[in-house]
Amino acid sequence: MQSRLPRLLTAGLILLMAGLFVTAFLLNRNNYLASIGTVDTSFVQLLEQQAEGLRKEIEKQEAGLFSKLENDPLSEPDADLFIVLDNRVVPACTAGLLETVPEAEADTALEKRWAAPPGQTSLSHFQMAARRRVSTPDDLYRKTAALFNLLEIEPDTRTVCSILALLNLTDPALTESQRRFFRSMLEEQVPDLSEIERRASRLWETATAIDRSLTRRKGTYRAESNGKILSVREDGLAVLYSPDIEATAPVMLTQEEDHESHEQIIPGLFASIPSQVVDKAKASIGKQYRTGNIILALMVLLGTTLTLGLFAAAKRQRQLDAMRTDFIATVSHELRTPLSLIRLHAETLKHGRIPEDKVADYHQTILTESERLTGIVNNVLDFSRMERNKLQIHLEPTDLSTLCEQIAESFHFRLEQEGFELERQMESGITANVDPLAYSQIVFNLLDNAIKYSDDEKHIRIELESSNGWNILRVFDRGIGIPDKLKKHIFEEFVRSDDSKVTARRGSGIGLSVAQRLAEKMDGTIEVADNQPKGSVFTVSVPPASSGLQGRQDGGDTIEEMHETIGG
Repeated sequence: MQSRLPRLLTAGLILLMAGLFVTAFLLNRNNYLASIGTVDTSFVQLLEQQAEGLRKEIEKQEAGLFSKLENDPLSEPDADLFIVLDNRVVPACTAGLLETVPEAEADTALEKRWAAPPGQTSLSHFQMAARRRVSTPDDLYRKTAALFNLLEIEPDTRTVCSILALLNLTDPALTESQRRFFRSMLEEQVPDLSEIERRASRLWETATAIDRSLTRRKGTYRAESNGKILSVREDGLAVLYSPDIEATAPVMLTQEEDHESHEQIIPGLFASIPSQVVDKAKASIGKQYRTGNIILALMVLLGTTLTLGLFAAAKRQRQLDAMRTDFIATVSHELRTPLSLIRLHAETLKHGRIPEDKVADYHQTILTESERLTGIVNNVLDFSRMERNKLQIHLEPTDLSTLCEQIAESFHFRLEQEGFELERQMESGITANVDPLAYSQIVFNLLDNAIKYSDDEKHIRIELESSNGWNILRVFDRGIGIPDKLKKHIFEEFVRSDDSKVTARRGSGIGLSVAQRLAEKMDGTIEVADNQPKGSVFTVSVPPASSGLQGRQDGGDTIEEMHETIGG
C-alpha cells in the first residue's frame, strides 16, 4: 500500500492540474467570447452616438441656412434656397411670381396706389399689383412696372430676380423695346446686376435639375441631389447645400451604403466603421486570448513539473535512505567476514592447533583478509571524504607498471584459493602523474569486483599500455556482465543490478563510484563495456607523466593520511 501511495498522489496531482487548466481555459475562453461580443456592441454604440450627433449638427446647419437665406436668398454662395410646390420647383427669390391675383384686384390696388401718398404707405398696393395674373403681353408689362415701383421703394434681390424672370419669359413676352427699356432701368438701379443675374440663372438651372430628378411630396423630408442635400420644410421652403460635418475616428463618412457597420445620417450620407477596424480589435483580443492560454499552459506545466520534481526528489531520498540502510548492513557483513576469518586463524595459531606445514597458509590467509578488510575500509573512508569534499589528491610521477604488478600480486593467494586464473599483459616502464594510493584503490576495486561477480569461467585478464597519449589500464572478466540499461548508472553510488545473480553477492555499492571519482580527480576517466563472449571490461585512462601535472590539492586529508589511519 505504501509503494502505491506516491503513484496515487502523483496521479491525483496531475488530474488536479489538468482540472485547474481546463477550468482556467474555460474561464479565459468565456472572457474572450464576452470581449468579442463587447467589441461589436461597443462599435455599434459608438456608431449610433456619432450618427445622432452628426444629425443634430446637420439640423443646426440647416436651421442657420434657412434663417439666413429667407432674408436674402442669394446671400450664401454655398447654399441655394427654393420653393417646392405641387407642380414645380422654383428659386425662392422668384417665389412671389407664382402667387397671383385676378386682373381686377391688381387694377384696384394700382388705382389705390396712385391715390395714396408716395413712400411706404403705397408699398402694399404695389405688392398687390405685382401679383397680377399674366395672360397677355399687356398684363406682363403692368406686372413688370409694378415690380419696378416696388424696387424703387424698397430695394430687394427678390424683386430683381422676379424682374429678370419676367424679362426672359417667352409666352407671353415683352416687346424688344420694352425689354431693353426695363433692362436699362435695372442696370441703373442695381449696381451688381450681373452677379445677381448670374446667381439667379444658376438657381433656375438647379431648380430645373431638382424638378427632373426628385419626386416631390408634401411635408418635411431630405433628398440627395448631385452630391448635395435638399432639405425641405413643411411650408415647402427648401435649401440645397453640402453639409460641413466630420466624424471622429474610427467612424468615417461615406456616400455609399457599406455592407458592414453603418448608420444613415441623411439620404446619400452614411456613417460607418471599416471592417478592418473591427477585425483588428477582435484580432487583438484573440492574441490576448491565445497568450493567456499559453501562459496558463506554461504555469500548469511548471507547477506539474515542480510537483513531480518534488515527488521524484522525495522518492529519490527514500531510495537513498534505503540504500544507506542496506549499505550499512552490507558493509557490516563485508567487514564481519574478513574479521571473522582473521580472528579464527589468529586464535588457531595462538593455540598451536595446526600442523607446522599449514602455518604459512594461515599467515597468508590473515594477510590476505587484512588487505581485503583494508580495501573495504578505504572505500568507505574515500567515499565519506568525497561526499564532504574533504578528499585531497597528491599527484606525483608514478611507475604504473610496478604498482599494478604489486596489486595483482597481492591478490595472488585469494585468486588461488578461489580458483581464478589471472592473465597479465602489462607494458613495463609506464609512468603517470597519479596519487599512488588512489590509483591502487581503483585497481583493487576493479579486481575485487571481477572476482566477486564471476561464475564458472574464473578467468581475469589485466592489461596496461600507453596509447594515443594516455596510459590505459583494462580489467577483463568473464562473469555475469552488466545489463545495457544499467551501464550508464553503474558508477553512481549504491547502484546495483536487481538481477538475482548480483543480489546473491554481498557488495557495498560504492566501489565503482569511488573508482570513478578518484579517476576524475587525477584527470582520468573510467568506462565499462561488454567483454566477449561474456563478462565485462573496465578501462581506466590517465594522462602520462610528461603532461607536467605535479599535484593538485582539493582540501582535507590526503589519500595517504587516510590509509595510514587504518594501517593501509
